[in-house]
Formats: sequence, C-alpha cells, structure tokens
Amino acid sequence: MRKVMAIILVVVLVIGLMAGCSPKDSGNGQAGEENSGEKGKYVMKIAYPNMPGSPRDLAAQSIKEYVEKESNGRVEVQTYPSGQLAKDAELVPSAQVGNIEMIISPIGFLGTVQPLMGVLDIPFMYPDTNDGMVKFLDSEAARSTMKLMESKDLVTLDFWFSGLKNFSSNVALREPKDFKGVKFRVMPVPIIVEQFKALGATGSNIDFSEVYTALQTGALDGQENSYDVIYEQKFHEVQKYITESKHASLIVGVTVSKVWWDKLPEDLREIISTAVVNGRAICNEKTLENEKNYKELIKQSGTEIIEWNSEDKKAFDYVREQVVNLYLEKFGDEGKAVYDMVEEEAASYR
Repeated sequence: MRKVMAIILVVVLVIGLMAGCSPKDSGNGQAGEENSGEKGKYVMKIAYPNMPGSPRDLAAQSIKEYVEKESNGRVEVQTYPSGQLAKDAELVPSAQVGNIEMIISPIGFLGTVQPLMGVLDIPFMYPDTNDGMVKFLDSEAARSTMKLMESKDLVTLDFWFSGLKNFSSNVALREPKDFKGVKFRVMPVPIIVEQFKALGATGSNIDFSEVYTALQTGALDGQENSYDVIYEQKFHEVQKYITESKHASLIVGVTVSKVWWDKLPEDLREIISTAVVNGRAICNEKTLENEKNYKELIKQSGTEIIEWNSEDKKAFDYVREQVVNLYLEKFGDEGKAVYDMVEEEAASYR
C-alpha cells in the first residue's frame, strides 16, 4: 500500500509541474483581491444543484453558520442551491477561474477537468452498503485522490456520501438485455459514458434541472441516482420502475477555487476546512436517514422497486471490466497507479 501511495504522490507532482508550465487565465490573479472587501472581509459563494432542504443544502447551511460565527464576520457566506449560479456542468469551470469560491459537485463533474478522478465512478467496484461506502470514502486511499485536483486550479476539501446509485426507468431492468436501447440521462464523463455504452443503452447529456421534464415527456427513459435524489426531485412520479442496483455511489466533492483559497489567511482556511468536515457528518447522516424513508415512500406511491441480489449483479461483471479497461488504456501508468491504490482499498470493504 505504501508503495502505491508513493506512486500516486509522484503522479500528483508530475501533473502539478505540467500545470505550472501552462499559461494561466489572466483573470485568475485578481479573483482573491476582488473577493476581499474592506477590513479583510471575504465573500464565499457556495453553489450546488440540489434543492433547499436536501442533505447537501443542510450541510451547506451549516458551513455558512459555522464560518460566519467562527470568523467573527470576516467571511460572508452566500449559499446558492438549485443551480442558481450555474448549471451542474458549469460549476467546476466557474470555480476554476474563481467566479465561484466553493462548489458541492458530483465527482463525475470533477472528472471533466481531471479525468483521473473518474476512478471513483467505476461501476460495480465499490461497497454496495452505505456503511461500507462511508468507511471507504474516509480511507487514506480515497482521500489521497483529492490531491489530483490541485493541478487544475481546484482544491477538494472533502468527499461527502450522497447515497448508493440506482436506476429509474420506464422499462423493467432485470438483466443486461433489458438495457438495450434505453435512453438515459448521462453525465458527459468518459467513465459514465462508457458504463452506459457497455450496457447497450443510449445517453443524453441533459442538465440536472431539466431531467424531470425530460422523463415526463419521454425525451428520456431513465436516469441513475440515489433514493435521496430520486425522491426529492420527484423522478419516481414519472418513472414506472426503480431498479435497486447499488451499482455505484453518488459521491460529491466539496471543492474550492485554488486561486481564491491560496489568498486566504491560514486561520480562515482552517475554519472553512473544519466547517466542511462538520458538514460531511450532516450530509452523510441525513442521506442515510432519507435512504430508508424515501425507499418506502416511493414504494407506497406505486412505483415498482426491482431489487438485484448478488447473483443478478454478477451478470454485469463485464460492464465493470469494460470500464476499467478504458480507464487503464486512456491513462496509462498514471491511471494504473491510481486504480490499483483505490481498488485495493475498495476490495477490503466489499
């Protein structure tokens, strides 16, 4: 394990050196200065696609309360749920250039600028229990991948667990052949695109805010998400089936603009980091509570829930193999170092 950890540190250093040699956006250098007001006051905007009252929103509100109190008002925190500042695919690039100080975004979108992060979206590779996944995300192996973002002008402070992914659809999904030709909402991320390609499904990159309407009108046949998101976004109202596949996890990275972060005083960085860790406990706890309650409410609504057992999942081993092969072919030795480290840790929780 130590050998692999050493390898990934080398990967991070090499990527960082390459990034340091590339030209920077001329607007980045002023982001921190423009953000700070009189008497050293800073503004921290937190943007995320989830609705008010969701676990991520509750956690964001806790960050706001803690940071404003502990900084004695030196930091003003503004929260923007429901994609108010930017659509989900725009959050990461907005943070890169310093237009948004903090984002709470699925790992998949971090992978659009740092493809090595896609390792965390490989299907059928991670624990399919809530407890196992929470423990995995707190492991040294999982947390070390956060360093990969620093070469992309971003600092990921923490990972939050937002539930195990399941499929919702208007066709019953019980075996591989059932996925053929089904049109899913797919994040524009190589790993997730390859997952649906391996399944034989088709994909459409529709913004999260438009998914409900697309499902309702038939522009989409299905999507993947946790029970928490499916219920709160009311996707079950316009879907006949929920397939409890637990094929992957909805992991969110709490990430800040590096150009802004580097300009903050050390004491404020410590306060914000602590607030984010506290927020993780709130997000995780509320997510786990909702998972059980929302599954029952979805069932009561009349939507049929199809539960896969371990034998059902074995029929999809080829999907994981195809996605892993893509990752290793695409990212070579760097990808192998990251994959080996993460797979070794994930296997201990499966």
